[in-house]
Amino acid sequence: MAREYAFVQVDVFTDRLFGGNPLAVVLDARGLTDGEISGSAVPVLEGTLSLS
Repeated sequence: MAREYAFVQVDVFTDRLFGGNPLAVVLDARGLTDGEISGSAVPVLEGTLSLS
C-alpha cells in the first residue's frame, strides 16, 4: 500500500522563478526511514515518487 506525504517544491540559490535548484520539502516526514528519505530525492524531482 502506497503512503502519501504532503510536500512543497521550492527554488533555492536564486532570486528568480525556476532559476535555481528545486528542493522538495516534506511537511511531515514522520514514518519515513532515513533510507526512504535519502532515496526519494531524485524521484520527487522527476515526479515518479511512490513509497510502498
